Amino acid sequence: MLYNGWEFFILNPLESDIKQTTQETYINMYNKAYNILLNQLCIPEPNDLLEDGYSFTYYIDFTGDNDIIDLEENYDYTFLKSVFLDKKNKKIFNDVNSYYKQYNIHVVNMYIDNSELYLILKK
Repeated sequence: MLYNGWEFFILNPLESDIKQTTQETYINMYNKAYNILLNQLCIPEPNDLLEDGYSFTYYIDFTGDNDIIDLEENYDYTFLKSVFLDKKNKKIFNDVNSYYKQYNIHVVNMYIDNSELYLILKK
């Protein structure tokens, strides 16, 4: 039903098969954006960069357009790295730390300074 430019969908509350695809799509895109951010924070084969006893600072700039997570498909909502890092900082740190533990690398610190992320790794 169209009313003043708004389209309303009327659902039968007694129907058992009501599906809300908008929320499912958002959750799928949210998880995809989170995984893309994690993949950016996790260096493939980090042992090639680090030697025993040395530390390495991994720097990511997320000012301006660098803050946008590219989902590689059309979606109306834009996910930002800064929002994930602000809201999910502890989970991101734990996920990144568990990734690097596989390679016997310790995440010494992960902090944000002026829209720049610093990830300090030590082997």
